[in-house]
Amino acid sequence: MKRRQLIQAAAAAFAAGGLPHFANAQESRPLRILLPFTAGGPIDVAARLISPSMSRTLGRTVLVDNRPGAAGLIATKALQTPAGDGSTSVMMTYIAFVGLPYLQKSATYDPVKDFVPVAGVADGPAYVYLNANVPAKNMAEFIAWAKTQKNAVESATSGPGGGSHMWTLLLAKRAGINLLPVPYKGSSEMTTAVLMGDCKILIANASEALNAQVRAGKLRILGVTSDHPSALTPGVPVIADTVKDFVIQGWYGLIGPASMPPADVAAISAAVKTALAEPGVREKFEVMFMEPRYMSPPEFATAIGKTNAFYKRLVADIGVTPQ
Repeated sequence: MKRRQLIQAAAAAFAAGGLPHFANAQESRPLRILLPFTAGGPIDVAARLISPSMSRTLGRTVLVDNRPGAAGLIATKALQTPAGDGSTSVMMTYIAFVGLPYLQKSATYDPVKDFVPVAGVADGPAYVYLNANVPAKNMAEFIAWAKTQKNAVESATSGPGGGSHMWTLLLAKRAGINLLPVPYKGSSEMTTAVLMGDCKILIANASEALNAQVRAGKLRILGVTSDHPSALTPGVPVIADTVKDFVIQGWYGLIGPASMPPADVAAISAAVKTALAEPGVREKFEVMFMEPRYMSPPEFATAIGKTNAFYKRLVADIGVTPQ
């Protein structure tokens, strides 16, 4: 069954009314949420926040399975060729999922055609964090300082194809400065690198861990990458006001393998919707500087398509080729 037919079948299951049930999965088998990054980051916390509710709704254990490395490619490949009937694996990811094939030759998949969108979970813009020892209080001052440096300014990233890597290249292009993407395995290592001064900046989704370092005076927020001020971080300036067209709005969601039956897609998607509607969930997401937003399979497919188009334009604009 083609991807579009899978999405349409999942949508039909919702339209039929009532909570969808698994079509052919063994209820005793756990549902695994494969995470492309290490434990402790926003994506990990979000998965662990919704998994207990999903487990209750689905009547089966939901396991969070961290598979960090290669900017998310390890987890994505595990999802691309799942064991069994394909109904027991999903992956929570964000904008990096779409970018990998554009920067990594080993990422031999099509994000639009080779997977099934299950459910959108949350939205969240990225922020530009700066080591507090850098003599710059805002983005304009940082750009001026960077232009005085003999060597490229180090930027902590999750590796080629990852969101932070692409955002670093985009900022360098838009601001006319020399930035060096330095790869790390996960958010904690990236944060440590900037705190220690091994890297000077980090472009990443906000987290309480990062903002705690801002309050401690060890990091500085230069701005948010959305096209408007974020209600989650009042008073933080918009980067695009200084760097034209530097706008990034990422999403988090669940992606299924191509072999996932439509009824299973519908059941998992409905469980996500239920989890996001539970009391207190919005507040917990906002503490992580994410806006919970459920998207059905067809809506999520549209979002992925738009992100893919964004990456296609971005890669052409910054002139990078897969390594």
